[in-house]
Amino acid sequence: MRLLKTILTLAFSVCLAASAPAHELEADRLTLVLRQPQHLSLRFHLDALALLHRALAPQQNAAEFTLQLSALPPAEFQTLWRRAQARVEQGVLLSSKADQAKPWQPATQWQWPAATQVQALAQQRTMQAVVAPQEHAHTESLEVQAEWLSPAPVGTLQLKLPSELARLLVVHYQPQQRWLAGGAAPATFRF
Repeated sequence: MRLLKTILTLAFSVCLAASAPAHELEADRLTLVLRQPQHLSLRFHLDALALLHRALAPQQNAAEFTLQLSALPPAEFQTLWRRAQARVEQGVLLSSKADQAKPWQPATQWQWPAATQVQALAQQRTMQAVVAPQEHAHTESLEVQAEWLSPAPVGTLQLKLPSELARLLVVHYQPQQRWLAGGAAPATFRF
């Protein structure tokens, strides 16, 4: 059994390595939106499998790790997924510099994709690497959301990220809002 596992891991690694130059993975990104003077929304788009790899086994070969994830019983996978989530949630800290008594605070109200969805991605990536290693494989980024309430209106924001998030493209803005009435004259928006 151990020999079969080793052979499958090696074959999967070779197939994944052969398919790597065929495409570039979409970069992880974070959008920060100041909804109200004290309310910030965080929306991450992440490669969940890369996140799991960095959080749980960065020293292990990525292909071998993905193969192992895809073969785990759902309950074990869910435990690992929750562990990775906890590391990110504890490591994402924000500060508005307005509250000197408690300068760094975590985001709250986290919403993560279901473990079954993430494990299905691991299984798809494993099958893609074995069945059609030369075809362009699309990596699906998954959305993760969180909220943050500042003790005072946000003027300047500082953000700390855990190492599990590696490199993120961050977009931040405060949207402009206005009401429109249906049937009224066309509205013009300037960017």
